[in-house]
Amino acid sequence: MGRELTNAIGVLNHKAMLAQAAEMLEVFGVQIDPRVKMNRLSTALTQIVEIVKATTWGARLILLDEPTSSMPEQEVARLYQVIGELKNRGVAMMYTTHRMQEIQDLADRVLVMRDGELVMDEAVERADSEAVIKAMIGRDLENLFPQLPKPSKETGLEVTNLTLTDNGPSVSFRVRKGEILGLGGLVGAGRTEILEAIYGIRKLRSGTITVGESAVKPGSAKRAITAGLAIVPEDRKGAGLNLMRSVLDNGSMPRLSNFTCLGFLRLRKRSKVVGDAMTSVSLKPETWNRLSPRFPGKSTEDCHRAVAG
Repeated sequence: MGRELTNAIGVLNHKAMLAQAAEMLEVFGVQIDPRVKMNRLSTALTQIVEIVKATTWGARLILLDEPTSSMPEQEVARLYQVIGELKNRGVAMMYTTHRMQEIQDLADRVLVMRDGELVMDEAVERADSEAVIKAMIGRDLENLFPQLPKPSKETGLEVTNLTLTDNGPSVSFRVRKGEILGLGGLVGAGRTEILEAIYGIRKLRSGTITVGESAVKPGSAKRAITAGLAIVPEDRKGAGLNLMRSVLDNGSMPRLSNFTCLGFLRLRKRSKVVGDAMTSVSLKPETWNRLSPRFPGKSTEDCHRAVAG
């Protein structure tokens, strides 16, 4: 938008614009129809389109905010190549990331922010991973991974023969109480679809879901919430929060019946429960009337964890 191509009489030249868009995407080896609407693209492809848009129109300063967070490895490699080319052309870049290897691979200088303050500003040669992590977390590395209690033998969640499509593969797994189960795979492998099916916001063809000792009938987020399930989606702002409502509203909406009596909100109870949840993820309770979009990225994640909890 704002860069439309026109013919000699000022009419939009759709054919030329489609060809130009395809050429821009080809830099990343992305084969998508330029006519596809953005809201139909995955988070990873949306980020790639944003980067393509910025880098192919002569930008002299590019701000890259966690650009690889949802990219498969092959797209990360292409991004690295483009960043190298832009650097050689004199383009300035600010690259935000939590991945130590990306800092070592790409950066000339490292700045670390913690709690809204700049705590490190060093050339990358003088900022090894240990120093960067220490600056990020504010403590020595020996305390980075504290000893955790062993998971219980009791089952927290059990998924049996979950199938998303006709004749598709089935998935079964068990998560014990207190256990963290990692679900890996590239973009498009089905990770998000499995979580959405468990939470009831995506239809499944077959399978059973059990929380504790209680079976949960699939296909309903309301039933999932009642059973004690919560989801922190990949697109936290777009799918996880109502950005036009406050943190307090977002924190109470999933379980609004817990805070009502005869149709009236129990304001004191709601404030206490949501305030306790915010404190548990290091958000200040006095910010609960702030609209969700006003939180920076990391605080948005914390806000969503408080809402989900």
